[in-house]
Amino acid sequence: MEATDQLAWSVAFQLASSDRINLSPHIIVLMRWFILYFVFILLPELALAAKPQRVVSLNLCADQLLLQLSEPESIVSLTNLSVDPELSYLAKEAAEYPVNSGSAEEILKMNPDLVLAGSFTARPAVSYLKKKEFRVVELSIPESMKAMREQYLKVADLLGEREKAERQLREMDRRIAQAKSSGDENLVAAVYYANGFTAGKKSITTEVLNHAGFENLSEKSGVDSFGFYPLEKLIEAEPDLLILGSYNKDRHSLAQKLLDHPALKRFWGESDRGQARVIIPDALWICATPVIAEAVEILAQKRKEIVSRR
Repeated sequence: MEATDQLAWSVAFQLASSDRINLSPHIIVLMRWFILYFVFILLPELALAAKPQRVVSLNLCADQLLLQLSEPESIVSLTNLSVDPELSYLAKEAAEYPVNSGSAEEILKMNPDLVLAGSFTARPAVSYLKKKEFRVVELSIPESMKAMREQYLKVADLLGEREKAERQLREMDRRIAQAKSSGDENLVAAVYYANGFTAGKKSITTEVLNHAGFENLSEKSGVDSFGFYPLEKLIEAEPDLLILGSYNKDRHSLAQKLLDHPALKRFWGESDRGQARVIIPDALWICATPVIAEAVEILAQKRKEIVSRR
C-alpha cells in the first residue's frame, strides 16, 4: 500500500502543478480531480477495508470476539484471562496464543495494526497507545441483544469477516428460537452471583431469561443494570429458579462464601423439596457473543423440568 500511495501522490502532484502534458485543458482538469479523489477518498477506504494482520486484545470479551471471528494467524496476543476456563468460553483455543497483562510496554513491542480494548479495562495502556497513534477500538458492554448484534458485526467488519459473523448470528437465532418456551405459566428466576451481585433490566441477562420463559426478579425489584441483591429479600421473594454463577470452593473469600450460605441450601437445595437451582457457567454469558444461545438452552430445559414437577 505504501508504494501505491507514493505513486498516487507523485501523479497527483504532477497533474496538479504542471501544464506540460499534451492534453486538452478540460481532460487535464478531469484527471486532476480523479487523482485527488483517489488519493484522499479511495485510498483511505481501501486501507480500512484491508484485513488487519496483527490484532491484539486488551479485554476478555474482545478475546472471545477475536477467537470466534478472526483468522487464527491474525491474532498476535490475547489477555491472560482468555485462558481461564471459568471466564473464557474458548479457553482451550486461547491457549494457542501468547497472552498479555495489558501493559503498554508489551503491546508496543508487538506492533499491532489493530487493538481491541474494553471501555473500563487497561485504561493507561489504551490512552498511551492512542497517543502513539495506534488503531485502538474500544468495545462497550452491550445492554441488549440488539446492541450485541451491532457490536459483533462492527468487530466483524473491522476484521473483514462480516459473512462469518452473520452466519454465526443466524445459528444463534435458530438455537434460541428452538429452545424458546411457549408455555403461558409465569416463572420468576433470580440471578445471584458472589457477594449478591445480580443483573437487572438493562442487561442481556434479562433478555436471555425472557427467551427461556422467565421473568428476572432483579428487574421486577427495580435493579436497573447491575447491582446487589440482599439475601433476605431473595429468600422473601421465593423465585422459582435460583441461577448461580460458577462457584469455586477453593477461592477463600467472603463474597464467594455467600453462595454457599445455609439459607440458599435450605430453600434451593438439591432435593425435590426445595426450589429449583441451576449453575450457568460464567463463560457462557459474561461476554455478549452468539454462544449465549447455550445459556438460553440450559434455562429453557430447566423451565420444562420445573413445570413438569407441578
